[in-house]
Amino acid sequence: YPDFRKFEEHRSVSLQEQAVRAGLHRQSFVAVFPTGGGKSLTFQLPALMRGAATRHLTLVISPLVSLMKDQVDNLTDRFGITKAVAINGLLSPLERQEAFEMVADGRADVLYVSPESLRSPSMYRLILSRTLGRIVIDEAHCFSNWGQDFRVDYLFIADFIKKVESEKNSARIPVSCFTATAKPQVIEDIKAYFEDRLGLQMDEFITNKGRTNLSYEVVNVEDVNKKMSYLLPILQDCEKPAIIYASRTKRVEEVCALINEAGFDATFFHGKMDKDHKKVSMDAFMNEEKEIIVATSAFGMGVDKDNVKTVIHYNISDSLENYIQEAGRAGRDEHIKARCYILFSDEDLNKHF
Repeated sequence: YPDFRKFEEHRSVSLQEQAVRAGLHRQSFVAVFPTGGGKSLTFQLPALMRGAATRHLTLVISPLVSLMKDQVDNLTDRFGITKAVAINGLLSPLERQEAFEMVADGRADVLYVSPESLRSPSMYRLILSRTLGRIVIDEAHCFSNWGQDFRVDYLFIADFIKKVESEKNSARIPVSCFTATAKPQVIEDIKAYFEDRLGLQMDEFITNKGRTNLSYEVVNVEDVNKKMSYLLPILQDCEKPAIIYASRTKRVEEVCALINEAGFDATFFHGKMDKDHKKVSMDAFMNEEKEIIVATSAFGMGVDKDNVKTVIHYNISDSLENYIQEAGRAGRDEHIKARCYILFSDEDLNKHF
């Protein structure tokens, strides 16, 4: 990349660069970058620099397996960087052992884990074997009851940090929190959590969340039983790759089967699939073997596929934040003009209520 990304409302200075510099010093902060706004570079670059200079480990806590896999694969495939590993439930026993060894012997400088795994004694021992340079928390809106994805395991993170600091008799470990969408109340919750529990004062790096390369269209569906007759013409005409979001796992599979019957080549993804099937589906879409994926919102948070040209909501999202996250999968490459459709019916809203 020739330069850091500048967001329109901060033309004279790159917030991305400011956050990278804060990440290289001992500042703790919360950063809000739009989907596709270069969030992962903002914590990966300081982590790799720190690892090269001091051999310190950066721990990245992330709620979604697909997000971890995607970021680690991206570093390896696009940049030839093998200093990051993810330890999660998708790994075979041999892959898990190899990942543990890479962290323990210093070959990895960035470790991705889920918040749940911080309770694992073997994970705790592994992390204690290295000096922690920084803890990065991705999708940090999960801390807040006001956020759209509150995760109770996030509330254990401060206890974990205290335990590590006490065991290693170390100075305060700096913390960075990243998210793509956060109401002011969510940001306040994140800052209050770390101030109350760890005495950390967090700076803010907050961008305007506007996306100028996306256009939005709502299609009014009078008869909810005829949604397919609205979806197929859009699919026929729209540019691919395309993501179709549906609200339930059963609906995802139904929609995928129907559009394949209509002559399209689609795969599907939801949280109830087994891990091998998830991996095959995700890889097929990411590698362009399939140009359409039908998914629940379990697919996508942080998935870095920059050429998605269309996002269609077969069912409307259950919150505005979720909609911004999901529609934001389109046009991550800012040079692409992408389209977002909602097939809207009152019945969908009634179901959410």
